[in-house]
Amino acid sequence: HHRVSWASPHDQICFRRYLAAEGKQISWQSIEEYRSDLESKNRELADIATRLRNDLRKAKSEMTRLTDQANQNDRILRDHIQFKEEEIEYLNAKLEATTRKYEAFLTEKEEYIGQLEQHIERLEEERNSLRRLTRRGAW
Repeated sequence: HHRVSWASPHDQICFRRYLAAEGKQISWQSIEEYRSDLESKNRELADIATRLRNDLRKAKSEMTRLTDQANQNDRILRDHIQFKEEEIEYLNAKLEATTRKYEAFLTEKEEYIGQLEQHIERLEEERNSLRRLTRRGAW
């Protein structure tokens, strides 16, 4: 019976399972095949780990890019909103100024109409007084 001295008890159990699964007997050749098989599996795992690390690096890079893009979009949107708010303030100020001018114009015209109405009343009074005089035959 070969004693595999380099192997831990766990490794020996795995080796015995390998022999049973492959239907092989313990020999230097089977030990060498098992070691070669383990090295091959380790290389596969190392390749997988490398691919996963690369995928993770790409994913992190993409996440950073998307985050930067989202932050840039956020800044653009905030700037646009601020611009629109300033535009609204400007338009409100312009509207208020125009409204004040219009109200002043209306007030001025109302005063002018009031003066015209007083003038018309005086003219009507004069006309009425002239009619009274002509009826009496003062002419």
